[in-house]
Amino acid sequence: MKKHLLAFVALLCLSLSLNAATVKIDFTKDPIKITESNGQSSTVTKTDQKALGNVTLNDNLTLSSTGKWWSKRLRLYSSAKDGNNLEIKGAVGVKISKISFAFSNNAMTGTYKVMEGNATSYPTTTSKYASATSGTYNWEAPNNSEIHAISFTQSDAQTRIGSITITYEAGPITVATPTISNEKGKVTLDCSTTGATIMYHVGEAAVTDASACTDEYKNTPFSVTKGQWVSAYAKKDGATASKVVSKQITWESLPVGDVVSTPAADGDVITVERGSILL
Repeated sequence: MKKHLLAFVALLCLSLSLNAATVKIDFTKDPIKITESNGQSSTVTKTDQKALGNVTLNDNLTLSSTGKWWSKRLRLYSSAKDGNNLEIKGAVGVKISKISFAFSNNAMTGTYKVMEGNATSYPTTTSKYASATSGTYNWEAPNNSEIHAISFTQSDAQTRIGSITITYEAGPITVATPTISNEKGKVTLDCSTTGATIMYHVGEAAVTDASACTDEYKNTPFSVTKGQWVSAYAKKDGATASKVVSKQITWESLPVGDVVSTPAADGDVITVERGSILL
């Protein structure tokens, strides 16, 4: 039994290690060299003393910086005006676990903020990072965190980065559950997962089975009758579909006897309850 357990643990560790990958961007090369753990390499040409901008590292990762690539180093400065930001983003399903920096001047000092779970915006809190002038700095994701993107902001003297190595895992994610908004019978659906498709159903009762949601939301509000239920879920290729969410659509009616004194303009559509008075 013990041998079987050890074999299972070894197999599990092996499968986890196989999912991990690395990509290294070497700024000391001209053009800049990008090397993946599978041996594949590519290059990107940038103009000296210009901001790095957006760089596609591979299908899973992108990197951008307001800092300047100058004399074969990515230089982060102490002010936003000069360029002090570096951002690394993962595609859907990518979890960033470690980022290693090799630098040759001063220390990497400042703050960083992370985006977890493939959300669409960063949390408002930031954390400090700092490194002695040893020439290396390693950032590692907290345990059990699913880091989708990370942004570093240099706040001290200029640092010159020679290379960045990113360790990550690529795999399926669960699409965020859509939200259902109602404005007096005009329904709007939204999903925070970029590129997701929302499917929905309108009926007299809520549904829990995704297969019942057969209408595709086209990013345009639609009208429903008061008291009906809207059920929806979101899906995306390569990801696990969200759960189904439902909401009964209702709103406050104009009470009987209330007076609407503003005259309607040509083309206006006015909905009132029986007994209401219009002037």
